[in-house]
Amino acid sequence: MALYLYCLLAIVGIGLYIGISKSVAGKIPPQNFIFWRQLNTSIVFLILTVLVHGVENINLADNSSNYLQLIGVSVIGYGGLISFYKALEYGKVSVMSTLIQFNVVVSLIMGYLIWGDDINLWHILVGLILVFGVYTIGGAEKIKLDKAIIYLLLATLFWGFAFRAYGAFVQGIGLFPSLFIISVVSLFCSAVFIALTNRDFSMPRNVIKNIWMVSNFEILAGIGNNLAVDAGGALALGIIGANPVVTIIYSRFAYGEKLNLKAIGGILIVIASAILIAIV
Repeated sequence: MALYLYCLLAIVGIGLYIGISKSVAGKIPPQNFIFWRQLNTSIVFLILTVLVHGVENINLADNSSNYLQLIGVSVIGYGGLISFYKALEYGKVSVMSTLIQFNVVVSLIMGYLIWGDDINLWHILVGLILVFGVYTIGGAEKIKLDKAIIYLLLATLFWGFAFRAYGAFVQGIGLFPSLFIISVVSLFCSAVFIALTNRDFSMPRNVIKNIWMVSNFEILAGIGNNLAVDAGGALALGIIGANPVVTIIYSRFAYGEKLNLKAIGGILIVIASAILIAIV
């Protein structure tokens, strides 16, 4: 029962923070969006780290290698984050949230090439079905190689690597310290990005509430996802792969996004394939 509750928290958290992010995309530079969003998440995860793990149990010396590697992977994950928000500026969030599931295939390939993960015939078959689902969506929505797809491809590559690597560090460092480091790295990268582009740290009043909501749903997603994976492993990852359903429903009511039957069929294929890849 606990497993399904954790999965539900992750599905709702991911689905809504991606869905609400669309309302901010284009109204504020992505680096500013990420900066203010991660400022809140960093504070919350720092508090949870101290309360749950205790300062005395955080051993930087013994885990220095893990911390440094996690920081490096988090920088790569930040590349995926900023690329995905750029994609949201140009494309439907219902479509973008589904197509990003292709990072599951990238994670599978990265795991095989870098970590020596096993890939069997079933993985290859389901991966090809997922690719077919992506192709179906592209045809139904008349998607071309435009800015949205270029940014989405970048996000897929960055996240495909980062998501595969995060799991090992969470086990070695702990849940909340890991989430705190990931948030702080994104915060720092955004601050550097803002400084290098000669922008200020402004945040328009009309997006404050939505950024706050995105941040809190991200916290919910991070906690739910990691608790679910701890409790159910691959099964949990498979169930959580259904999160685009929440985004699609939200985008229909919030933005009036409509999808034809062919696109819906492609989305169902992608979601089902992402779930199967995680389970097998």
